[in-house]
Amino acid sequence: MITIKKIINFVRKNIIIAAFLALILFSFSTFVYRLSFKKLTFIYAKVKLGQGLWWNAPSKPMFWMFSSIKKFDSEIDLLGKPIAQVQSIRYYPWYGGDQYDVILNIKFKVNKDNKTKEYNYKRYALRIGSPVELKLPNVYVTGTIIELSEKEFKDKYIDKTILLTKKNAYPWEYDIIKVGDTYFDGEETVLTILDKKTTSTYVLSGDTMGNYTGNSLEQKQYTTVKVKIKVKEKDGLLMYGEDHQIRPGREVSISTPNVSFNGFMVSEILE
Repeated sequence: MITIKKIINFVRKNIIIAAFLALILFSFSTFVYRLSFKKLTFIYAKVKLGQGLWWNAPSKPMFWMFSSIKKFDSEIDLLGKPIAQVQSIRYYPWYGGDQYDVILNIKFKVNKDNKTKEYNYKRYALRIGSPVELKLPNVYVTGTIIELSEKEFKDKYIDKTILLTKKNAYPWEYDIIKVGDTYFDGEETVLTILDKKTTSTYVLSGDTMGNYTGNSLEQKQYTTVKVKIKVKEKDGLLMYGEDHQIRPGREVSISTPNVSFNGFMVSEILE
């Protein structure tokens, strides 16, 4: 029969083995304790691709990077089970450049701490503004969480018709705008050009030395474009592509495959 005296004698003679067994027992107890406060569940997050650190100003992803991401791509665990899955991907050119704002809708398998109400993914807490890393089949990406929900996102988009204007535009800028041109953001058509108008004007342009002469007139155009655009309404603001506010007097970051509206401003929201 094992007695306390025998246990004490065993510990004295086998101090290393005893310490090792005690460590195992402590680790197991800690695991059981934490498990009692946590449960596996699923959560949905919108992730904006980039460096993933809110205090850093990272370069935005190029087309070659996010085009490697496919809908329903998953990160898997050691057992081959999905722990993060892409539900949707939307992308918007950044002011007509070669970089994009890219928003992934991700379904995460997380541990929910019932005590702190915190979600943990691969030992990291998921919060608004926190960085996250994803190892997808064809690409490794990092990003920042901009929205969290315990239910699937049911974003409600509304159509708005706006007028874009540019003073002193070049004639070729008007010519390349095609009525009927559209932009597809990866999920749906979010922009359609409805109409365009222009009025010719002339401005003074200097020579290479900055001098103005009587022959320094250059033809420009006051261009107006009517555009139908899909936006979300948040707290009275109209948001295009999650980040860009649509309001009169503000320059917009919108493009189609055929034209970038660089320098155009919202002059009016019609409906």
